[in-house]
Amino acid sequence: MQLRNFRLIISASEAMRYFCRKCHEFTERDQDKCCTNCGASLVDAPMAPGTDIGGFEIITEIGRGANGVVYLAKQLTLERDVALKVLPEQRANDPEFVKNFLKEARAAAKLNHPNIVQAYDAGVSSLGTYFFAMEYISGRTLDENLKENGPLKVAQAINIALKVAEALDYAWEKQRLFHGDIKPDNIIMRNDGDVKLADLGLAATIFEEKSEEVMATPMYAPPEVIRGEHDKFGCKTDMYSFGASLYELFSGEPPHNEYDCGKVLEMHLHEAHMPLKEKLTGFPQNASDLVDSLLAKNPDERPDSWKEVIEQLQEIQEAGAEKSKSGHNNFKKIIFFILPALIILSGIVFYYLKESKKNDVPAIITATLDEELHGQKSTGSPKSKIFDVNKTA
Repeated sequence: MQLRNFRLIISASEAMRYFCRKCHEFTERDQDKCCTNCGASLVDAPMAPGTDIGGFEIITEIGRGANGVVYLAKQLTLERDVALKVLPEQRANDPEFVKNFLKEARAAAKLNHPNIVQAYDAGVSSLGTYFFAMEYISGRTLDENLKENGPLKVAQAINIALKVAEALDYAWEKQRLFHGDIKPDNIIMRNDGDVKLADLGLAATIFEEKSEEVMATPMYAPPEVIRGEHDKFGCKTDMYSFGASLYELFSGEPPHNEYDCGKVLEMHLHEAHMPLKEKLTGFPQNASDLVDSLLAKNPDERPDSWKEVIEQLQEIQEAGAEKSKSGHNNFKKIIFFILPALIILSGIVFYYLKESKKNDVPAIITATLDEELHGQKSTGSPKSKIFDVNKTA
């Protein structure tokens, strides 16, 4: 019995270490993927720093979602930082999913666009861990920005939307890739102000499976995904999620905002959203109409292509710039006409005050002399005191 336990520990010491939330420390796990100290499940638990996954050394966890755990890691061969996404263990045990994952990862690696996070590598480690290595972006997601600063200004949101739409158009035209999980959390704002679309190719792998399970973020889930209508999945699927994300960038909340996921999915299927032009005072009509078309329940009623979306965004951008320019010109005109009037008015006021000051002293002296001539004494007011001092002198 003692020998068996000893052999188990030797085997565990060669395995990877994971963070046990119950023990609050990195530990090993047994054959059942449970903590060797307390027995808690360590399935998809955070990996310890220093762990080698297919030539990528784990530094720290930076994100976690339905599609896996993302780590900041170092590619040992090229000595560069990467974002390393490790597939959920349940998915890694599904041969069909793994096959589709590798296919989509290879397609994503062929893409080279300034607003798409570059895919570097994908594969499986010697211990059976499937991974997807991507360009590491220093910045924060739009979701984080919204939580901290609230809705974006219309011009800024349109600028971001235009770059994301161009990235999605490029991916669709080049590799017939659609994203499958467009949301603010998958759009990264770089420190220099540019934006990058993350998870392209990985999220879409989910939709290769012909299952009834909904693999989408509820707040942004298209009706056809909720219904499991696989024959309708494509670029128009992304358009709906893109529209829901835009809605949130403008207003600060998704079009259907409820805590109950089931209720949110029902709302996507059957309830109309409130148009932004009604929700936000003074919101541009053209931008509201575009979001409405993107959020059409029927995919056939959405724009025909990403190029059409891009054209509309450009028109909105140009209209906004023209309005801003017009407003600036009007302000200049107002200044041009009002400033001279203010100068003239200031001169008149100054002249009046100056003349009034000149006339005040003689008036005071005249009044006081009149009092003296008629035998009236000074009342002791500040003005009469001035006269008395002069008289005494």
